[in-house]
Amino acid sequence: MKLVLIATLLATSVALANPEVKEFDSAGLVEVKVENMSGLVSVSTGEGNKAIVSATKNKFSDKCKMTIEKVDRKLLVKVEKSGIFSTGDCDVNFEIKTPKSVNVDVSSRSGDLKVTGTQGKLDFKIGSGNVLADGEFKNLDGKSGSGDVTVKGLSGGGELKTGSGAITLTFATSKLNGSIDIKSGSGNATLLFPKGSLVMTNYKAGSGEMTNELGDNPKAEFKISMKAGSGDLKIKTY
Repeated sequence: MKLVLIATLLATSVALANPEVKEFDSAGLVEVKVENMSGLVSVSTGEGNKAIVSATKNKFSDKCKMTIEKVDRKLLVKVEKSGIFSTGDCDVNFEIKTPKSVNVDVSSRSGDLKVTGTQGKLDFKIGSGNVLADGEFKNLDGKSGSGDVTVKGLSGGGELKTGSGAITLTFATSKLNGSIDIKSGSGNATLLFPKGSLVMTNYKAGSGEMTNELGDNPKAEFKISMKAGSGDLKIKTY
């Protein structure tokens, strides 16, 4: 009986360690939408005309369900758990290769998010975990309970809400219009702009201070707003 149990556990371990890979024709693909429960989500650009999803199940009970499919012009990746009172673990790492010109929308209860090289909108909702994104993002809509948020390559504004963690946003162009609205429970925010950028700021915090290397310009078409329980706002040039 013990040998059977050990063999079963080993077989299950091997099955979980081997990634499940699915490929799709990327023609017409405009959005990648991921709903994960726990685990790393990595989205990066690939070559050729294929969108590829590699899923590694770290923990995956019989209460867990994974769906990977292309519906119309969207690539949909989802992990869910059945049963109202189910306590089954659903922990999956995803490595996703996509075309450059796609919008990325990721939600996860826990786990890091990494986005590299995409061009489009960036949306995320992370319970806990770090966010690292480097691409060409025309709009940002992010929510994070805890963890650092670093986004490089912004060409537009958006909204960012965090519970705790450091925020670093790098803007790729000085020709900006619109606004970036930041709300933070605790944590410093650093915003980097090309020299010559014009901005106007509105900063309110229970404790913290603002430093602005650009200075406020009444002719600015880009507004920066930050409200924080505690945390500094630093506006820097590069």
